[in-house]
Amino acid sequence: ALALVILAAFAAAPTAHALRVVNYNITNYPGLNLAGRQPHFRTVLASLGADVVVVQEMQSQAGVDSFRTNVLNVIEPGQWSSATFINGNDTDNALFYKPSKVQFLGGWAWYPSATLLRLVNCYRLKPVGYAAASTELRIYSQHLKASQGFETDRLNEAIGIRDSMN
Repeated sequence: ALALVILAAFAAAPTAHALRVVNYNITNYPGLNLAGRQPHFRTVLASLGADVVVVQEMQSQAGVDSFRTNVLNVIEPGQWSSATFINGNDTDNALFYKPSKVQFLGGWAWYPSATLLRLVNCYRLKPVGYAAASTELRIYSQHLKASQGFETDRLNEAIGIRDSMN
C-alpha cells in the first residue's frame, strides 16, 4: 500500500521544465559566403533541439533577421523569434528563442571596461508557464578579444560581467 501511495505521489508531481540553451560563435554573420554558410548552420543546429540560441559575432539587425529566417525558421518553421539587435563598436551578440518555451522579458547591453571594445548583452527570459519572479533566467553574452596583448582587457571585461551578475 505504501508503494502505491509513493507511486501515486510521483505520478501527480508536475514535470520539471527543461530548456536547451545553445551558445554559438557564428563568425561575422552575415559576412561573406552567406548562402554557402547557412546550410552548415542548419545542419549543426537541427540536431541540437535548442529552445534558446545565443550567438556572438553578429554584425547587424539584417543579420539577425537573416539567421532567424534562413537558418532557424527553416529547421523549425515559424517557431523562432529574436531580441532586437543592439549595435556596438565591434561584432555583437544576438538572442533567438522559441516563444512557446520562453517569454522574453527584455535586456540591456553595456561595455564592461573602459576599452569600449565589445558589448556585453544580458537577456532576461522566463520559462512559459512559470509566474514566480524566481524563475527568471538571465543569459549573458560577450565575445572577449582573443589576441595576444589583450589579456588585461579580457580580465577587466570578465570583472565587469561578474560585477553585473553580483
